[in-house]
Amino acid sequence: MISISNLYSKFQKLGLVEAAVKIQPPQHAGGYILIKSGMDHHAPTLGLLNIATSFVTWWQCRQRTVWRITPLTAEYIRSVNLTFLPETSPPSWTGNAILIESTRPEKPLFDDVFSMACYRIPDMTGRDRYFFILLSYPDGVMVFSIATDLFRINQKMAESGEMFMPGWIDDTGLDLDRSVPREKKQTAYNAIRFVFAFSYYVDSPARMIMTIEPGPPVKNERGKVVKKDGQPTSQWRYVTAQIVKKADLPKEERPLDKSNLSLEPVLVVPHIRRRGDKIIIVDQHDSHRWKNPEKIASKISI
Repeated sequence: MISISNLYSKFQKLGLVEAAVKIQPPQHAGGYILIKSGMDHHAPTLGLLNIATSFVTWWQCRQRTVWRITPLTAEYIRSVNLTFLPETSPPSWTGNAILIESTRPEKPLFDDVFSMACYRIPDMTGRDRYFFILLSYPDGVMVFSIATDLFRINQKMAESGEMFMPGWIDDTGLDLDRSVPREKKQTAYNAIRFVFAFSYYVDSPARMIMTIEPGPPVKNERGKVVKKDGQPTSQWRYVTAQIVKKADLPKEERPLDKSNLSLEPVLVVPHIRRRGDKIIIVDQHDSHRWKNPEKIASKISI
């Protein structure tokens, strides 16, 4: 079982990074790394090409981070409702790529995925897209992409395939009739929601406990560790994220006609919404709502 961070480490040790980042587009840089490493003939080649391309994109981030998520945090992030797609990468990416892995591979982030990367680059037609690589326990791989200008995402769009397009998934994920299986669409939808929900929670530090550990040190041409202010400089960092649940009670915005309604306790599910350029996170909390018993609400009764 090999994680994406394991492969990133292997790519870095090849000594090809500086040459690769100068090659455009990034897809060609990824291909360069595979060819020079002798891995271009390995299967699945498309998955490796995407991992190599994501590595080149991730390497150019201002602060390279391997995000590690605890099982309880992953469980909470899976419950977060998110119905929009940002056109630009969230601030927590510090560039155009993010790498997320479970602290325990046998405890997946979602479905059976334990390691994933997402990066944003133009496709070969020049259209900006988010590319996803998902590694499942113990040795599965799935690759897909979506356009960055969808603006909204939901279950119906995923099931119908509206948010996708021909060529959005690697050939290993197709049925014999070349159609995309429903479970693959669901996994892709789960991945999209998970990566952006996590990204926005990370951008709200009060909601996460961050444990930071240094990655491998930077070495000069003579093999000596490079230091700054007396401390070794790391090539990247490892950050373990643990959720902090908070009660964020909403305010009543306008008078409500309470006739034919009953006041009932509800559990408000965590969700993220966008208001203009501002991202608003509402955490899971107990509350009360005036409800019409004949209508089905979007909140869970307790």
